[in-house]
Amino acid sequence: ERDANDAITKQFTGQLDYMKAFKPRTKLETGYKGNARWLDRSYFVTKDSLGTGDWTRSNLSNDLEFDETVHAAYAVVSQGLGKFDLQGGLRGEYATRDFSLATKSYPYNYASLFPSGVAMYNLTDMTQIKASYSRRIRRPGTQELNPFPSFFDVQNIFFGNPNLSPEYTDAYELGLTKNMPKGMVQLSPFYRRTTNVIRVDINTTDT
Repeated sequence: ERDANDAITKQFTGQLDYMKAFKPRTKLETGYKGNARWLDRSYFVTKDSLGTGDWTRSNLSNDLEFDETVHAAYAVVSQGLGKFDLQGGLRGEYATRDFSLATKSYPYNYASLFPSGVAMYNLTDMTQIKASYSRRIRRPGTQELNPFPSFFDVQNIFFGNPNLSPEYTDAYELGLTKNMPKGMVQLSPFYRRTTNVIRVDINTTDT
């Protein structure tokens, strides 16, 4: 058996940011970021099953293309009030992807919102308390999307799922920071909740 893998990856990123301070403790940040990537891969397998030098294309061969575009706009407002420093933000995204095999295409489009917030209180000049919330995303990779079988050995095969949605994680965090003459102490309890979890489903009864 002869395996040949030819892959080309291209990526383009554009970003524009704007910031304006209205007062000494009031600030607005906003902007746009666009990201596009293209993957073109050819996996070509030939076999000489009889050992006669007659190499033929195997059905393990596969060609795939993966195109993904993400447009994101954001705004963050920071405000100081007495001993408080507050920050609130919102990011909106619109993403498109198209995962194509040699004979089939799997387009997928989705929009997402990502709110965030931070509140910090200065107990003293040396001690601060902070509470924060943010929402994050993890997009599935091409291997997780690719439904074409990958043969680990004669008994283990991996299939991706081209209809996977991205993972979303809501992160909550508290923080206590105390500065001392010879060091600093930090306490940061947190809680995270993930939805649309991407995980491997092992089927030991299949053949």
